[in-house]
Amino acid sequence: MLAAVQRNGSGIAAIAVEELDEVAAGMGGTLIEGAYAPVMPWDIKAGEGTIGGRRLPSVIGYALSGTVIGAGPLGLRNAEGRRVISLVPEGSNAQRGVAPLAPFVFTVPDNVGMAQAASVIGGGDAALMLSKVPELNPGDRVVVSGANGGVGTWLVQILDLMGVRTDILSSSRSLGGNAELFPGKHVTDDPAQLASHAYAAGFDLTGEGSVLRILESQLKSGGTLVMAATPDHRASRNDIKAIFRNRPIGPKGYNWLLARLADASITAVIDSVYPLQEVREAQWHVKRDPHKGRTLLRLNDNAER
Repeated sequence: MLAAVQRNGSGIAAIAVEELDEVAAGMGGTLIEGAYAPVMPWDIKAGEGTIGGRRLPSVIGYALSGTVIGAGPLGLRNAEGRRVISLVPEGSNAQRGVAPLAPFVFTVPDNVGMAQAASVIGGGDAALMLSKVPELNPGDRVVVSGANGGVGTWLVQILDLMGVRTDILSSSRSLGGNAELFPGKHVTDDPAQLASHAYAAGFDLTGEGSVLRILESQLKSGGTLVMAATPDHRASRNDIKAIFRNRPIGPKGYNWLLARLADASITAVIDSVYPLQEVREAQWHVKRDPHKGRTLLRLNDNAER
């Protein structure tokens, strides 16, 4: 089978698409014919050595959508042909992958495309986890930075379902894209145009110190700064809270996200799709280009959309 392998820690240039031995389900695994895998910033940073990652060389990626083609005795039995999404910790950027935990293999509703479903893990799940701010109530006003990405597009829609009013702080290069993504919302790249000291929460998906300081300055007293990328940041104001959110959401959360795709109350925004053989081009696109939503790899040529 073909797989994208990170050979060493020198970044995107060290990724090679190679022919590897076929994988087997083993005792507890579920074997999945891959359809799509999300291109994750985590993989890019791990490949550059800026965050901890797998022992190299290894297949990159940790989630996919696809079709069950087999299972071990403790895997997802009697499920051949089922359309699913799953965590694949040993690497998902391959034509076939093994899901080691049957409770984390989730059935995709019939009316949800496999490309949209592939953005749930690493996109929708992170957004749902970030949205769990106990102090938020319907009618509250929040501001989101990094809203145009694979997590942010989910987060804004989840906040809408909660009845929360959302403003968007954009970079200048993504301003037009954010305006297209979120018609009717207040979108700006000028902090002076935000509602001063009016926000119950600020959600930062960028990890940039300058953006964190802007969000802090716009929170009302008692507000919460919610961070997805900066676990060590401490708030500069003693009348607000700063929290880093990076916890699993559990099977119930994944099924809720898939149900929201099925009833069309949330749309997974797909920026672009690259074939597996162009994984380096896909990672470069995520790293350096303005984009809207999640970039995907198509793992097999005949993958269902």
